Amino acid sequence: MLRLNRGLSILALAVLLAGCAGPAAAPSATLIPPPATTEPTVVEVPTATVEALPAATIDIASYKVKNFQFSSKALEGNLLGDPATRKTYIYLPPGYETSTQRYPVVYVMSWGNGKSSNNAYGVSVTMNELLQSGEAQEMILVYPDGSNQLLASLFKTSPTVGDYETYLTQEMVDYIDSNYRTLASRDSRGITGCSNGGEISMRIALRYPDVFSVVAASGGAYSCEPAGNASLQEELGRMTTLPEDLSALGNWSLNYPMATGFLEEAAGASSNPDNPPFFLDMPFRIVGDHAEAVPEVFARIEEGDSLHEAQRYVDQPIRLNGLLILHALQDPYNPTDLVRSSEAKFTDLGIDHEYVEVDAGHCSFDWDGASLKFMSDHLVGEAPAQN
Repeated sequence: MLRLNRGLSILALAVLLAGCAGPAAAPSATLIPPPATTEPTVVEVPTATVEALPAATIDIASYKVKNFQFSSKALEGNLLGDPATRKTYIYLPPGYETSTQRYPVVYVMSWGNGKSSNNAYGVSVTMNELLQSGEAQEMILVYPDGSNQLLASLFKTSPTVGDYETYLTQEMVDYIDSNYRTLASRDSRGITGCSNGGEISMRIALRYPDVFSVVAASGGAYSCEPAGNASLQEELGRMTTLPEDLSALGNWSLNYPMATGFLEEAAGASSNPDNPPFFLDMPFRIVGDHAEAVPEVFARIEEGDSLHEAQRYVDQPIRLNGLLILHALQDPYNPTDLVRSSEAKFTDLGIDHEYVEVDAGHCSFDWDGASLKFMSDHLVGEAPAQN
């Protein structure tokens, strides 16, 4: 089940979960029914519950979640002035402190504003439940921080936001492998997430199959092409202003959450050091009483989306050991026909994968349980030492 921090209102969460993955489902959203022309696999799932995020260190019987400060050279000097030192949460399995065993590692990419704490409690509780029921092997979970002043970095790389890809795939991975008892191999390393986290996980896994061997992506849109994005087109139709500075971005994003996500995409794909205060080429322009997408900026954004990464992925020799796509049929921000179209392109490219649809809304289903079980089934673990 999905657990959300009580400190985030539904409206605020809807604003924060933007990008190609789309924002979280708000109560007023119009649900998109699945097309009647196909017969997808549909899994019934429980409705979401809400639980409070506890203190930084949680010790409940058989698991611990801790945090530490991690300083990144790759994030230093970014034009937005975001800090290079980030709070990172980590889950250590029950047997960690009483054994010499080494464990697979799953990197859980956050939805919304990218803060490490967003998923740290809920996903860790789910991991603990899977261990208690015998449905998963023990694994270390790492929750990297990807927040910035644009409301989310989407783990892109540019002078504007910093080098989030190196921060994650080299610095963070090296630190975790050096300081914790991990199985320091791609075969024992996976990446997962929902919404923004799903889009990030898919793109990173396809781009860095030498680092991550398994990916489980939920609630993501894997193409950034604007014409087929009905939510974006609706926002452009009523958009009359663009944000003037970072202080105005929060209020602007309340009205245009999907467009805010593409502004975040542009920060990584179309950096412009000579264009303060956002230091990017704006992906939209006002034309009369509405806005339109700027083609040359969106061309750069699309070049870095998951579908384009998939095309590059098949041109190199390393293959993922597992790829799972989870899609909610009632996700108003990721229409089923578009997600199915993306999945069909994976098939056309010959990329081995599993695709599952659930009868639920955006991230309001047991995506973390399904993802962690998939990780457990596909990541190489170490047999516990016999007494």
